[in-house]
Amino acid sequence: KVVQLAAIYLLQMVIVALFAAALVASVAAQAPGNCTTGPTCPFNAPFEAVTITTSSTYRFVTTTGCPPFTNPLWRTPNPACKAQPPITFQLPFKPGYAAQPISVGEQASVYKGVTYLKNSPAPQLGVLGVFLNGVRIFGFGSPCGFSSPCPATDPSAPTNFVDAVQSEGRTTDYCGGHADPMSHYHIHSGLGIGNATQRASCSLPADVAGNHSELLGWMIDGFGMYGRYSLGGQVPTQLDACHGHTHNISGVPTYHYHLPDAFPWTIGCFKGCPLGVNNGAYNSLDASYKCPAGLSTDPSPVYETGPSGSQSGLASTASLILSVACIAIRLNFK
Repeated sequence: KVVQLAAIYLLQMVIVALFAAALVASVAAQAPGNCTTGPTCPFNAPFEAVTITTSSTYRFVTTTGCPPFTNPLWRTPNPACKAQPPITFQLPFKPGYAAQPISVGEQASVYKGVTYLKNSPAPQLGVLGVFLNGVRIFGFGSPCGFSSPCPATDPSAPTNFVDAVQSEGRTTDYCGGHADPMSHYHIHSGLGIGNATQRASCSLPADVAGNHSELLGWMIDGFGMYGRYSLGGQVPTQLDACHGHTHNISGVPTYHYHLPDAFPWTIGCFKGCPLGVNNGAYNSLDASYKCPAGLSTDPSPVYETGPSGSQSGLASTASLILSVACIAIRLNFK
């Protein structure tokens, strides 16, 4: 009888344990950050494929958004999940220029060691671009409350938004990425992909010392995002508010962004017209921006000067034309 009672008691404990486990699993499955719409991103090879194709008007980048590298930290604090079906970024192949820069947020003030961002214009929290490896590029903003106080709980807190790198940096993996509460893996900065070793670990092309940085991806306005270094392998000093400029790339004057190692971390604004198909926040831009088609010429160009002091791209062409004109005038006077 004692044995029977012990067996019954043990059976009851097993049933209770199984019920508790099922309850926890059920709650977890319904919680944000758990993969309810698709499987978890692969932790080891083979990784998810990225497809890049072009038409006469668009560049298409198709990805599940998963990080294509083995990384012990990208499951923290949320698991990264595959986009099902895969998402396709539609990027202008020949981008137009916005009539004026399109804001992605602005700094406000520092409080308790963290940079807060203005409530208006509100920082863009969603996807702003995509890397060649299929990883989403987010902006520099993040809601307060994760590791920084909000005005609702601390009236001295300046705003409702903070610098994402300062606020969330301790949760990122060695490539600088993590998953948001919706399980979308992304990066807010290039801090984890600054050198050749990091690029190789994160499945991105490495720079060659003394040369212009490699193309790393595109922003959703269609303009390319390159690494930190410009002409001659130098850190660029001639950049606009969006953290971009124009000079020759493959012999063609090309506007492009550079990925910084400080604020704004990715871009400071959009130089071109971000397409709403990639981020719904840009579906109804003010008509004053002249989007979605944009302008064919840059309304406020910034040209890069090479390491030898010579201008490049359109600036050098303009200087050449001016010089020829001056010579012609002198000859006429003679």
